[in-house]
Amino acid sequence: MTERAFPGFVSVVMAVRNGLPWIEDQIKSIAAQELSCPWELVVSDNGSTDRTIEAVQSLAASLPRLVVVNAHEKPGKQFAQRRGVLASRGDLLVFVDHDDICAPGWLASLADTSRSFDAVGGAREVRLLNDQSAIDARPWSDVMGKDLLRTPGGVPYPMGCNWAIWRDVWHEMDDPTNDLPIWAMSSEDAEAGCRLARHGRTLGFAPQAMVHYRLRPPGRATRRQLRSYDCALALIYKRHRDIGVRRNTLGEAAKIYLRLTPRACKAWFEHDESHWARAELAQAVGRIEGSIRCKIFYP
Repeated sequence: MTERAFPGFVSVVMAVRNGLPWIEDQIKSIAAQELSCPWELVVSDNGSTDRTIEAVQSLAASLPRLVVVNAHEKPGKQFAQRRGVLASRGDLLVFVDHDDICAPGWLASLADTSRSFDAVGGAREVRLLNDQSAIDARPWSDVMGKDLLRTPGGVPYPMGCNWAIWRDVWHEMDDPTNDLPIWAMSSEDAEAGCRLARHGRTLGFAPQAMVHYRLRPPGRATRRQLRSYDCALALIYKRHRDIGVRRNTLGEAAKIYLRLTPRACKAWFEHDESHWARAELAQAVGRIEGSIRCKIFYP
């Protein structure tokens, strides 16, 4: 694609539901960003029942422009993001989550790199906001985020907590009639990457656009989250296998289960919540659940 001019206006869109206690720290990190063009923060509230919006509005004076959107009608991150986009006015859209912290220079790096691509993913690191036990429970999390993520089969996609897309490209690929169901909402970023690929759009990576990512503590909450990720990937495979998304072969799946099962059982008997095998087994269970939900074989 031809290189674009630097954006004239940037909209940071944050979909949120019950964002306390972390949303205030995230907004403060966003407010501290420096950008050579006008920008705004759009908070799209997807049905918060805590004091999230009061906390957001208390920080309005620190932002160049704050827009709060009511997105209560339908649960789901894609719906809330769409409502946020409709209320925004930027030619470049930037998406973040409420519970992370954006590093200095993050927004400027995304905006600058976006000139060369239709969409851009940023980087993440996990050391600042998490203790070692949370990292041990998901040891791959320490290396993920140093480049674009990829589906099985290699289709690239940005992390949903840190990416940007030009408004015209967003409207081209957005499909309100085909949102992911609630149980698959955790893969909205993989879905975005596949839609970009399907439309022949380019996706770049901005290593200096860093987000400090908050992991869930080791235990059931982490395993439930990982299970939902792989359950959702079954639907991504069903929708997008024609553009290269693949599944494990029987042989690959057998090796995974043979390697994981004894280690996960040992960790369970020892009450070791942070053992990597328990997390990976939760992902494997998610693939079984996804196979049932989607009526396909996704081992």
